[in-house]
Amino acid sequence: MQDTALVKTYAVQNLKDTSPNLCGNRDILKIMIESMPVRATDLHNLTLQESLYLLSECLRGFDDCYSKVGLF
Repeated sequence: MQDTALVKTYAVQNLKDTSPNLCGNRDILKIMIESMPVRATDLHNLTLQESLYLLSECLRGFDDCYSKVGLF
């Protein structure tokens, strides 16, 4: 399922949280990805096109996560 992924995922572990809490039971995903030595806050000289691409990919990733696990 990583045909278009920009970050390689090595493992995903689904941990069920059965402890009583305000939201009831919830799924917790523990994900091991490749090392990302640069954070978005370190990118100071992006062009407008690069910035928009980064934003669109972040939103696509959040949408994928939301469609799989709901609110997070």
